[in-house]
Amino acid sequence: TVLIDELPPDRRPSAFAIHQPVDGLEPLEGELTVLSYNVQRGQRLQKAASTVECAVEEYRPDLVFLQEAPPEIFRQPPLADVLAGRALFYAPFHQVARPNRRYRFRHYGQLIASARALERPQVLELPTINPSVLGPGHVMKRIALFAEMPTVGGRTVGVVNVHNEPFAKPSDRLLQHQAFLDEVDRRNPNVAVCCGDFNPSLSQRGEPGLQLLESSGFENAFVHRWRTLDTCFARGHAEYVSAESLRLGGSDHRPIVVRLSI
Repeated sequence: TVLIDELPPDRRPSAFAIHQPVDGLEPLEGELTVLSYNVQRGQRLQKAASTVECAVEEYRPDLVFLQEAPPEIFRQPPLADVLAGRALFYAPFHQVARPNRRYRFRHYGQLIASARALERPQVLELPTINPSVLGPGHVMKRIALFAEMPTVGGRTVGVVNVHNEPFAKPSDRLLQHQAFLDEVDRRNPNVAVCCGDFNPSLSQRGEPGLQLLESSGFENAFVHRWRTLDTCFARGHAEYVSAESLRLGGSDHRPIVVRLSI
């Protein structure tokens, strides 16, 4: 058995990363809107893509975060047309040697699609806290995607697309929160926004990783929705303008849309 942390460089998530910058994108000004959605391995690919398309057209987010996304979802219509002109940053956390009916695609990962300037993208490998139980044809390595957005006023917004391990003790998952928080602290952007699927075991209440973020100055956009997997944490911002959970199909998750005053 080869442990995930012993993989050669050409099999690690960063080796499969896709970064498509776009020249001429404007810096962020005033507010930041983030749409985040775990699309459940693209099991209902067309429905999920259509759902994201509708949400992008309605809310006009500066950032689209996807989790458990195969690259196919943002490479074909209708979603490809909506994301055209955005900077794209993608990397897989799950590699499938032989796709089958349950795992239809070779890669599942996280996407940042930005309508604003996006700089210094980085794939953060998170600590492995639970052995894979899917067999030798599957390689899983949890990651977070980190990038920076300049603002009109010269400040920097660090953004993190999060997808933590669900099948682990909360105390072990704390190590993954600590890993991406360490990188946020190291870069020290003026504003930091961590959004995505945090996978608390039972609820947000009592999840050590979320408590760590709060003790580090982050504010939870969905603090009153204690039974939720998807949320957004931010620090250094002025306030949350709005935070919504959308009742849209295509996944066993619900998309969230958060607007922050920067």
